[in-house]
Amino acid sequence: MDLELLGRVARWVHIFAGATSLLTGLVALLSKKGARAHRLAGRVFLYAMIGIAVTAIILALLRPNPFLFYLGLLSVYLALWGRIALARKRVAPETASPRVYLLAPAALGLVALGFLVKALSSGALIFIVFAALGLMLANSHRRELMSASPYKLHWLIQHQTGFTTAYIASLTAFLVVNAGRFLPSHPAITIAVWLGPTIVGVPLIIQSTGRFKREDRQRGSVDDAPKN
Repeated sequence: MDLELLGRVARWVHIFAGATSLLTGLVALLSKKGARAHRLAGRVFLYAMIGIAVTAIILALLRPNPFLFYLGLLSVYLALWGRIALARKRVAPETASPRVYLLAPAALGLVALGFLVKALSSGALIFIVFAALGLMLANSHRRELMSASPYKLHWLIQHQTGFTTAYIASLTAFLVVNAGRFLPSHPAITIAVWLGPTIVGVPLIIQSTGRFKREDRQRGSVDDAPKN
């Protein structure tokens, strides 16, 4: 297969995987947690994110675009983190996770550090912000895996956070690539496109994880109550 044909195939697969991730991610976010629709949509979303990452690597090698390459890897990492959180459901909150789980945040940290070096050399503030975000996520996830959690629902909190941030990253990539076709070129619009999903999504994550933490504390209060 020649490189031009490979690029076309990778591009169309990338577009299909991106559209699939946006649709199934929305279904999973809006459907009832634990329901069949939620589990199925979440599984397809993860596969779509892996497809995005693989094709992003191919496209980055053929037509270098460091940011979209990094964002693709960040997106699939966050989706995988959501799956790791589900696996940790079987781990007691006072117990550290198996060491093998540390490979994921370690890999993200190395990729984010490399991208930060590239971002600093270019002087692009938005690139620096996203690189720093990757480093902070890697360190935060490393600490969560190595330490005990005060919440019995720790796995659900981390699953919700990972899945939602993966969707935010996927939506950001979609808007960055396509907004120029529909919106006028203006610095304020550019900043809104790059940071808008994060600005809207982060408060929603804080709200949902706060709700899970309150539920966890209420469950703990019931469990600790004296039995007559």
